[in-house]
Amino acid sequence: MRYSLKSGFNPIISHRYRYLVVGVVLFLYAVGGYAEHSASSANYSHEKLFSIDRKIESSRHDFEETPDGPRGRFSVQYRRDLSKKKKKADKSVREKSALNFILAEKHVFRVSRPEQLNIFVRHDDETGNTNVRYERLVNDLVLDDMEFMVHVGPEGNITYVHGNVAPVSPALRASLKKETISEGQVRELVLADMGVGADTNQNLILGMEKKLESVHPYVTWKVKGFWDYEINAFSGKIISKRQGWQN
Repeated sequence: MRYSLKSGFNPIISHRYRYLVVGVVLFLYAVGGYAEHSASSANYSHEKLFSIDRKIESSRHDFEETPDGPRGRFSVQYRRDLSKKKKKADKSVREKSALNFILAEKHVFRVSRPEQLNIFVRHDDETGNTNVRYERLVNDLVLDDMEFMVHVGPEGNITYVHGNVAPVSPALRASLKKETISEGQVRELVLADMGVGADTNQNLILGMEKKLESVHPYVTWKVKGFWDYEINAFSGKIISKRQGWQN
């Protein structure tokens, strides 16, 4: 049996039309899935990233969920309310606004007391804005992979928050009870690795600090100098070494 265009039916065209319809349906399904994923990401920013009801203008985050809290980078910008003029706040009020914001969002920052924070940098500009950069403290040691900045507007309103957050796990807290190598031992180790004597006076080491990290081995020595070192605070093993002030 032969088919012609006059008969109104062609099996080849029919099959091609069927494939076209299927393709369009799959495309629309994919677009819908992407839109749903985008919406869920936006909901994460509003519902889980920061719970306080504020007008969010834009937000980005790259979090890894852990049993002890999120780990990763984030940034959130808030829309300023221009409906009415507010009285400008002084510096102390703006700094308190930043601290209150962090304490209120404890499910993200995991901070419940001001003593768990250290103000690393504070800057007040000529327009009345205050920018406060915080470090997280655990047993008076800096958690090196958690640092964030809160920007406060002239009226004491939060305008922008960004930085890194990291969890304080039970394993990290348990590591704080273990004995670590001393500053003197770190100095000997570093100078030996450089191939110089312990009695050298060449200022090859400018400073060192014991810090925490949210991942194993949790406690490390950070050394700044001719070479920069990161050293396991328990075993004395050199984790990383890179050129320092010699550049």
